[in-house]
Order: sequence, then structure tokens, then C-alpha cells
Amino acid sequence: MAIAPPIALAAPPTNKAALRYSLLNAAVGPLDMPDGARLVDLRYTVPWCGPGGTAYIPECGAFGVPEGPLDIADGFATVLERRFECQASGFENGAQVEELMLDRLEVSEPRLLEAALAAYLATTTAFDLGSAATMAAAVSAMETYAYTTQGYGLTATMHLPIGAFAYLASEYLITRESATGVWRTNLGTIVAPNASLTDHAFITGLTVVWRAPQPFIPEAAEALDRGDNLYKMVGQRDYIVAWECFTATIELGVL
Repeated sequence: MAIAPPIALAAPPTNKAALRYSLLNAAVGPLDMPDGARLVDLRYTVPWCGPGGTAYIPECGAFGVPEGPLDIADGFATVLERRFECQASGFENGAQVEELMLDRLEVSEPRLLEAALAAYLATTTAFDLGSAATMAAAVSAMETYAYTTQGYGLTATMHLPIGAFAYLASEYLITRESATGVWRTNLGTIVAPNASLTDHAFITGLTVVWRAPQPFIPEAAEALDRGDNLYKMVGQRDYIVAWECFTATIELGVL
């Protein structure tokens, strides 16, 4: 039992360089958010969605089957926010307070972004792939849907609960690229963790993230409440997330 007051360290022994693997690592980007995109949806045209196309022996009078229009990928906008209050007397200057707010926000962004994505996925009309008793069956069903049913020619993205990663690793279903740090299946499908998913996984086309180049953090002097001598800090950052072509979900019986 301590018999003396604890020693207050000038800086914590840990730092934000130890961020866990997250959606921000698995997605394309983060790209700088386009001008005027704050709090509005974003869309772009995708030329490779859909299982259409034909392969035939070239003969006189042989023609391919006409196909429909190009697909549009829609992104959704979200604002990520953290706050804190602290006594002003514990800091030498406002810059220290602003740095703490920045660190608090940046370390929280992957988790908050995954939560926003999970909430948005829950509102989408995802194709139901049923239930899988094992992770191998789940991966097989999702990749078959992406590459066979949907005929997707690029690399799909699986969005999986955090709890699924131990099962994937134990069954040797994923490996981590040394160059990028991205986890992939044996077929190359990107595997993105999501701390807000529980017993369902999703598979989509490539997932893209845009974010505001700089977060919004007020100057500490503006956030100081002189009535109670508290810094009441807020930090915000704008994001947009989009994925292309298809969305499917499967229940993970193993979880």
C-alpha cells in the first residue's frame, strides 16, 4: 500500500504510435476530404460493378449481351468527437491542453469511425448470406459472393468483429502484409476489424475513407471557463466513408 503521494510524471510512458490495426489501415486512404464535402454525402461512378459480361467464340453474327448503366458509390459523412474537462492550474500553458485534446481525439478516431460504419451498415439493405458455423465457412461464403456471384474484379473488403480475428488466425485464414501491415485472406481479400460489430460480418467492394486534413480543436484560451477555472475542451474531425458495388452480411455462429 502506498505511503506517499504518487509522483506525477511530466508525460505518459505510452504514446499514440501504438495504435491498433483498424479500419483506417484497411481502407483506401484516408484521402483528403474534397472542398465542400463537410457534412454532406459523397458519390462517385464505378465502372466495374456487377457480374455482367460475356465470353463467346467469335463467329459471324455473334454479339455480346447489352448491359445496364454504371454503378454509383455513395459515401456517408460523419463527425467524430471527443471532449474533456480539467483544472487549468495543472498546466503550464494552453498548448499542453490542446495537445492532450489532439491526442485524445486521434487515438479515438479508429474506434469512432468503425462505430459510425457499423451503424450505417445496419441501415443498409445487405444481401443475407445466412449463418456460418466456422470462420472458414464464413470466409468461403463471403468470397464466393464477392468474386463469383458479384463478379467483382478488384479486392473486396471484409468487415469483421474484433473477436473474429483470433479465430481467423488460429485457422490460418489470414496473413499480414509486411509492407503495408494490412491483413488479408489467402485469396487477398482485405480484412478490416470493427469494434462495434458483434456476431455479424459484412463484405463490400473496396472501402474508401476521406477525412478533413486538420481536426477542429479550439484554442485553450477560448475553452477556459473562468467561472470554475476549467478547460472544457472539444475535438472534432470530419470523415466520409464509401464502398462500392455490393454489400452482403453473414452471421458468425462461432461468435
